[in-house]
Amino acid sequence: MIKWEKALLDSDFSFKLGQWTSVNVIEDYVGALVGKIYIHRHIYEQEILTPRSVKEQIDRLIAKGKAEVVDLSTLPSPLEKSPR
Repeated sequence: MIKWEKALLDSDFSFKLGQWTSVNVIEDYVGALVGKIYIHRHIYEQEILTPRSVKEQIDRLIAKGKAEVVDLSTLPSPLEKSPR
């Protein structure tokens, strides 16, 4: 049930969702609602360090092809529309 084609995950949002330890919100819910999740390399490598479960959820989404670590040279244009 994809609601959004793509989304950019930021550190504050990731941190807040990571506070819920009883469910894997990023992996189970955000992953189900968004077709492809992008996360900037700096945020992935330097900012999302705790709680550890956040990075683990993102890693599992990357392994499934549902998420991708990007930087300025690989980030899709937010104005670019995908064909329908």
